[in-house]
Amino acid sequence: MNPLTDDDRNRLLRATATSSRKNRPRWMVSLGIAAVAIAALYAWLGWSGTRAANRELAAARAGDQRLAAVLEEVRALQQPPESGDQDWCDQTPGWQTMVEEAADRVGLDRPSPPSFERPQKVSDQLSRNIFRYSDVRAPSAEPLLAWLAEVEGTIECMRVHSLDIQAVGQTGWRATVTFSRLEKTS
Repeated sequence: MNPLTDDDRNRLLRATATSSRKNRPRWMVSLGIAAVAIAALYAWLGWSGTRAANRELAAARAGDQRLAAVLEEVRALQQPPESGDQDWCDQTPGWQTMVEEAADRVGLDRPSPPSFERPQKVSDQLSRNIFRYSDVRAPSAEPLLAWLAEVEGTIECMRVHSLDIQAVGQTGWRATVTFSRLEKTS
């Protein structure tokens, strides 16, 4: 037997290492790691999308609840008063100033002067006077509704006759409000 030289021994060690590497392929491990990374990315994207959708759903539900509350307030304002008080009043001078002051108290810009509809004759002694405020604007619906309540609470016999309220994009709300007042004719 011939003893191995150092060169032969090194060649033999290199051949053994090469053979060992061929028996343990790295591409399989790399492919497994890549598959796990892709699966983790896909799971993270799904989780992010679900969170975003849940946030949108919660915001929509909150908006629906606020809208329902506003609609309930509008319905309550449209209901006739339940008290047994008289439904008519004497003519009140200065009611327009009182409406503007009510807007100031709730933090609403003063509305432009109202248009007057022809009084509706209810009986020989009573007529229904109707006043329409158009294009009343506010950043949210709350000041508008507070203004309506303030006007009804401040001016005797003044009632909300009709209300058309609309959202104006992202800038706020616009309303057309018609008040009516049953007054004794002189």
